[in-house]
Amino acid sequence: MSDTAELTFELLKKLHAEFGDFRRDVASVKMRLASLKQMRDRSQRHGFGVNLGDVAPGVHAFAVPVCDSNGRAVAAVCLTGLPEQFPEARVPEVRKALTEVAVGVESDARQFLGSVMHVAIGANG
Repeated sequence: MSDTAELTFELLKKLHAEFGDFRRDVASVKMRLASLKQMRDRSQRHGFGVNLGDVAPGVHAFAVPVCDSNGRAVAAVCLTGLPEQFPEARVPEVRKALTEVAVGVESDARQFLGSVMHVAIGANG
C-alpha cells in the first residue's frame, strides 16, 4: 500500500477519534474508514496501489511509486479509469505497465536531476 493511503487512513482515524461526538458524521466517517481499509488491504494483496471503486464508486485507480536511488518514494505514476476499462482481471497488466513507466521516470529523474533530487528530499524528509 502506498504511504499516501496509509497516511489518509491514519488521519481519518484521528479525526474520527477527535470529533466522534458529532453523531451525524460518525456513520459517514466509519463508512469512509471502511472504504479506505478495503483499498489498503487490496493494495497490500496486489503489492501496489489498487482502488477498485472503494473510495470513489465508479472509478478504478492504480498507482506505483517513483523512487530515488535510496528507494524512497518521491512521486507516483497513477492511472484512473472506469471499471469497464480496468476490471480486476487486468490488475497484473496495469501493474506491469505502470511499473515500466515508473522505472523510466526514475531513470530520467536521475539523469536530469542527479544529486539535486536527493538534496531536496533530504532537506524536507
